[in-house]
This record gives sequence, structure tokens and C-alpha cells, in this order.
Amino acid sequence: MKDYHKMTFRRLILSTFPHQLAEQIYSPEMDNTVYYEAMDKVREENRNNPECGKSNYEHDVILSFFPERARELGYRNMHISIEIKTTVSD
Repeated sequence: MKDYHKMTFRRLILSTFPHQLAEQIYSPEMDNTVYYEAMDKVREENRNNPECGKSNYEHDVILSFFPERARELGYRNMHISIEIKTTVSD
């Protein structure tokens, strides 16, 4: 059985998407290399909103950006959660 989630994750991360998103978030005119890291299927404990009834949040993808000259240029690291949908019923 094919793992469509894993295939979609790889396609997303190995595409130009992370680079294009970094250009939208951080000014491309600045001389600033932006590194990124992608994590697949991340589970995070729900500490801030216990009244919602969930004990954990599950993220399909966490895409983190780390600008090389962040402090110097006033940028911050950015972490984005992405939901992958591989079927209509998902």
C-alpha cells in the first residue's frame, strides 16, 4: 500500500515551495541566506487551550525557516504548520 502522505510530504519539501515561501516572508533584496527544516507528522501537547478537549495537536508538516542574519536584520525564525490532504475524505 502506498504512503500518499509521505509521497506528498517529499514532493512538497523537495519542490521550490520552501524557497518561494521564504522569499515571500523575508525580503529577497537583503543579502540574507534563509535555511529551512521540514518535520513530518509532529505531535504537540496542548498546553495553552485545555478547554478545547484535545490533549495533543497533530501537524502533518512543520516547516521552519532560519534566516542567517536574523538578529542583524531584525528578522525572526518562522515556523509554519501545513495540513496535507491526500483523499477527499481526509
